[in-house]
Amino acid sequence: MHNLRGKHPNNLADPRGAHGAKFGSVRRFCALLVALVAWTRPATAAADESAPPDKNATITDTSLRADAEMRFRGAGGSHLDGLGDSYRNANTGWFQRSRVGLLLEHEQLAAYLQLQSSGALGAAGPGSDPMPLGMQQGWLRARAQFAEELWLDAGRFVLDYGAGRQIGAYDYDAVGQSFDGVRAHYAIAKRLTAEVFSARLKPGAAGSEVRRGLSGTHLSATPGELLKAEVYVLYLVDDNADERSNLLTMGSRLVGGPWLGLSAEVEGAVQVGERRHSLNLRPTDRVAWMAAGEANYRITGRIPVSFGLFGHIFSGNNDATDTTDRAWQPLYPSKDLLVGLLRVFNPSNLAQAGARLQWTSPNPAWPLTISADGRQSLAGAGGAMPAFGGAAVPGDHGWQSLATEVDVRVRWRVLASSELMVAAASLVGSSLLVREYHMDRAAMALLQWTTRL
Repeated sequence: MHNLRGKHPNNLADPRGAHGAKFGSVRRFCALLVALVAWTRPATAAADESAPPDKNATITDTSLRADAEMRFRGAGGSHLDGLGDSYRNANTGWFQRSRVGLLLEHEQLAAYLQLQSSGALGAAGPGSDPMPLGMQQGWLRARAQFAEELWLDAGRFVLDYGAGRQIGAYDYDAVGQSFDGVRAHYAIAKRLTAEVFSARLKPGAAGSEVRRGLSGTHLSATPGELLKAEVYVLYLVDDNADERSNLLTMGSRLVGGPWLGLSAEVEGAVQVGERRHSLNLRPTDRVAWMAAGEANYRITGRIPVSFGLFGHIFSGNNDATDTTDRAWQPLYPSKDLLVGLLRVFNPSNLAQAGARLQWTSPNPAWPLTISADGRQSLAGAGGAMPAFGGAAVPGDHGWQSLATEVDVRVRWRVLASSELMVAAASLVGSSLLVREYHMDRAAMALLQWTTRL
C-alpha cells in the first residue's frame, strides 16, 4: 500500500522554507498524531501496531485503521562549501518529519489519507503557518469482486520498484517522493505481480521543479524460491519552457538466491527517445544505457556477517563527434541507496564500484546492525560531469577518477516500533576534483530517531 522508506541534491528546495515548522508546532502535531492512533486502537488490536496497514489484507467489513511516523534528524558536515548553499541547507541542521495516516475499508472499497509535516526545527518565521501540513498520500481503491488481487488506485501514492534504481520512494529525503495519477494492480498467488500506472511527481517533492509525466508497466515474477525476475517499460515526458523530451526506458532485473549463503542480482536498461530544445526545431535523438550488479555472501553462526561487491554504470556523451545524445537520464531513483549517502553525483556519465560489509547482532536483546560500504566514482572523459553544474570532464578518452566515498550506518531497533540510526559519510576527492573544483574532501554525520505506530 505504501512504503515508508525516499535530482541532484543541489536542486533540492531549502527545507527551511515551505515545509519548516516551529518546535511548538511539532509538539501539537505529535499530540494530534497520538490521539488519532489511540482513537482507532480498538480496530487494530489484533494487528502488529508497528507495521503499516497491509495492502493485501482481505476486506470483509468496514474498518478504520491508523498509522503514524515521527522522525527527528540532526546532521552536520565539513568541507561542504563546494556542493553549494542549497545542499548545505538541505542536509545540515535539525529536522523533523511527521506523518499520520488513516485507512478506511468497506467491502471492496478503500481510502487512505496520509498527512505530512517536514522541515527544519525552529526555522519558521513570525507570522508563518504554525503547523504546515501537506498530503503525502491520498488515494481511493476499488477492488474487483471476482479477484482479490485486482484493484485500481486513483489519487496520490508512492511508487517503489526493485532496488530503487529507476523509481524509488526516496525515504531518506526530507519530503520523499509520491505521485499523482492512477495505478492498476494484479497478482496471481504471489508468483506474478503486474502494475500499470500513469502519474506525475507531486508538487514540492525532490526534483519537482521539472514538469515530468511518467507512465509505465512493471512486471515481477517469482518462478521459484531462488529466483525473481522483473521487467519494466517506462515512458517519461519532460515538459519545460526551454526543452521537451520524450523518453522510453526498458529494462529487466534478476535476483538469485540465497543459495548456500550466496545471493546476486543484475539489472540492465536502455533509453530511447528524442529531445527538442525551444530554439532548435530539429530534435536530438537519445540512445542511452545502464547496467548494475551486486553479489553478497552471508556467513551465519556466532558472527553473522555478510560481504558484498557491487557496481553500476550509466552512459554519457563521451564522443564530441556523435550527434546522438548518449547521456542516461535519471528517472526517480532513491539516490542515497544508489550513489551513496552524500549523494554528490548524479547517475549519468557515472561509474561506481565498491564493497559492502554488514554485521547483525545475534543477540535478540540487542537488535543492532552495522553496515559499511566504500565506493570509487568515475566519469567518462568528454562527457558531462555528474555534479557541479555538468561541465565537460577533462580528457580525451577513458574513465577519470572522481572520488572515493565511505559510508557507515549503525541501526539499533529500540522496543518494537522505534529505531536509532547513527551514520557517517566521508569523501576524498581525486586530483581532478581538487584541480577543477577545489574539492579535496567532504564529510557528514547524522543522528536520526524514527518511531512508527
